Amino acid sequence: MKKGLMVLVGLVFVILIILRILSVNSENIKKQSQKKDEVVLQKKGEDLNLGEVFNINKSSDSIKVLEKKDKELTGSEVDSVKESLNQALTYIQNQENQSDIEVNYDNRLSITRLSMAQTIKVMMGAGYSYDESSVKVYESKSDNVYQFIFNLKKESDNTELSYVGNYVVGTKQLEIVNMFGVPTDVFNG
Repeated sequence: MKKGLMVLVGLVFVILIILRILSVNSENIKKQSQKKDEVVLQKKGEDLNLGEVFNINKSSDSIKVLEKKDKELTGSEVDSVKESLNQALTYIQNQENQSDIEVNYDNRLSITRLSMAQTIKVMMGAGYSYDESSVKVYESKSDNVYQFIFNLKKESDNTELSYVGNYVVGTKQLEIVNMFGVPTDVFNG
């Protein structure tokens, strides 16, 4: 009898702990969602701009993730990054399917995640193209690494996606890390 009572008390105690944890998590989620909530009014027949709804500003958000955003580079450093980006993005664009993409040393993508390279291919298939004039290069905390930003631009609806990454000086390899912006017509092609 005492053993059964102890098990029951232990079980009630565990349930109370779980309920307390769920309560705290629920409060934190509620606080976070209240900060991000926006009321969006849409006129009939007007397209909904998801960038505005989710408060996404591709340019300023992409710069925020840089280590030394106040140390923009010029000249040969920018040319080196552009050369690698041209090679990598031309390679991605020339692949027939996203499943054909490989990330390797020859295409300058050996340190880029395969999923990121495939995502870029999907965006190119949806009408986005590399805007070489958008490339900006910055110093990083490492002597042998530059950080860069470039855009894929879609002329048909004047939208842009901003990408941020790292460029290894000695190997000329790119690590394309983040995408900022809201793509359009990705599923419709």
